[in-house]
Amino acid sequence: MSDNLQWLQNFYASLCDGLWEHGYGCNLDTLDNPGWKFIFELNGTPFEKASGLDVRLGEHVDVEGPDWIILEKGDHVVHGVCGPTKLDEMLGLFRAWIEKQI
Repeated sequence: MSDNLQWLQNFYASLCDGLWEHGYGCNLDTLDNPGWKFIFELNGTPFEKASGLDVRLGEHVDVEGPDWIILEKGDHVVHGVCGPTKLDEMLGLFRAWIEKQI
C-alpha cells in the first residue's frame, strides 16, 4: 500500500467521531476517460474554510491522455480527477495541502 493511501485512511479515521462520518466522507471512483475521481467532504472539519488548493498538472488538463491531474477545493469539498496512473500523485497533493494547513 502506498504511503499516500495509508495516510488517507488514517486521515479519514481521524475525522470519524461518531457523527461526522454519518453525513460526510470520502469517495473514490473511476472515470471512463479512463481515470480516477476523488471527492473529500470537509464540512465540520478544521479544513472546511481553508483555501489555496487549485492544481492543474499535465499536458492534457482537458482530461485526455494518461498524465493529468486536476485537484481543487470548492465550498467545503475537495474535488479531484486524474489519469489512470496518477491516483497516488493526486492523493499526495491532497495530503500536502492538508499538512500545510496544520
